[in-house]
Amino acid sequence: GKYLKEEGFNMNFALNAVTKNANEKRAFKGEDAAIAKLAIAETNAYHENGIIPVFQTFPTNVLGIDKATSCVIMENVLNSKITGSEDVVCSMSAQAVEKLRKELGFSGIVISGPLNDEQITKKYDAKASAVAAIMAGNDLLYLPSDFKTAYQGVLEAVKSGSISIEQINNSVGRKLTKKYENN
Repeated sequence: GKYLKEEGFNMNFALNAVTKNANEKRAFKGEDAAIAKLAIAETNAYHENGIIPVFQTFPTNVLGIDKATSCVIMENVLNSKITGSEDVVCSMSAQAVEKLRKELGFSGIVISGPLNDEQITKKYDAKASAVAAIMAGNDLLYLPSDFKTAYQGVLEAVKSGSISIEQINNSVGRKLTKKYENN
């Protein structure tokens, strides 16, 4: 974390600690417990150096969500058990974000899966993907295929009321909370 801070970074998107039984909320045992301890120690070290750790990814990696991380990236995967749909990927699903927040108790920043990913671009243009990701409950958009178009789309959706000011304020609040926790 110290070297990242010295280089001017405040986030690390490279954390991954997948366990054998990744999609279960439970007490970790055996090998999973060792991985959990290492993941928590690593994230604590980042926090101590003012770096916000970002776990990759939900739903395949829920390790340490309750205790160790400030941010998590939603996956662009189809998982009907989580989304309730056969054709909506997790990063575009309000049901998936709700599961992460309510069932798993995650209060941190939810980041969309890469919006330039083929799973997204084959179904959405840059504007639609950005709006859908925000409407699903993501706080940050990761790699929109066209940043300016995505930005404009979100602005238009807020102006029209499709995305509420309350949702934007909640997202900003989570971001500021995590930023100040790490300074």
